Amino acid sequence: MKLDIKHWQMLKAMDDFGSLNAAATGLNLSQSALSHRLAEAERRLGGAIFHRQGRRLVGTPAGIALTQVAHHIVPTLMRAEESFVQTALDVEHVVKIGVAAYHSFYWLPGFLALLKKQHEEIQIEVVASATAQPRHSVLQAEVDLVLVPGPFSGPGLESMPLFKDQLILVTALGHELANEQWVKAEQLLNEDILTYGRDHYPGFEYERFIRPAQVTPQRVKVIEMVDAIVELVSAGQGVSVLSRWAIEPSIKAQRVSEVRLGPEGLDLFWSCICRASEPPYSPTRQVAATLKAWFNQSLIK
Repeated sequence: MKLDIKHWQMLKAMDDFGSLNAAATGLNLSQSALSHRLAEAERRLGGAIFHRQGRRLVGTPAGIALTQVAHHIVPTLMRAEESFVQTALDVEHVVKIGVAAYHSFYWLPGFLALLKKQHEEIQIEVVASATAQPRHSVLQAEVDLVLVPGPFSGPGLESMPLFKDQLILVTALGHELANEQWVKAEQLLNEDILTYGRDHYPGFEYERFIRPAQVTPQRVKVIEMVDAIVELVSAGQGVSVLSRWAIEPSIKAQRVSEVRLGPEGLDLFWSCICRASEPPYSPTRQVAATLKAWFNQSLIK
């Protein structure tokens, strides 16, 4: 090999931070030291990794390919070292988990009770930041396992189905739509729609409910936290389309009403994703299998 681990760390840091100066700060190096490291890497490889565009360093085609590899190599090595240290010291395994799109962890105590019975050596750490960019968080080893709603796949990821949910319209208790058995997309035209993002993800309400009806709600407000959306809906400040499972405690407490979307409703399938490189019987895969068993058991009751 022509490059050392310090060079791969440099490539990842430069892509993560966007500049040589910021990458140097992130690596606790001076800008001069990182410049020398970059020059050394290019000298060893016999070609340019970056070229200058004004004040910016832009990756060459070969440099971009090299950087993409760095994003896989560095997190994998970090995880391997961490796993070795834990095993050598006989420390419990820690599996980091998150929930994409929703900060819903009301189910966690029940799941942890089952996990402790089956895998007492495994500890769970909740990573809230995995909510926004689950794919990036998993591939960068910031989190090991993320619960995701709807279809979800990508290079380097493995998806395991968990349970079937439903997308529902959520309204205040006294809202005029609260007593409907189901609603049409046209009935939302004059409503304030509260959503946690404007992106139209495949398999969600825009693609399956709103667009087929050829309607466009005019008043859409982005509220980035689902808990805040539920509070605003409860106060009569709008309606929202959300996962029923994710907000089940608020529904059971009769703080909001649920209404089916269309006569048949909109099914939503949850799965969990992890790195495809996870060994067959790793703690992460054991947690994923326990998650599936727990949801099958708890949702049947």
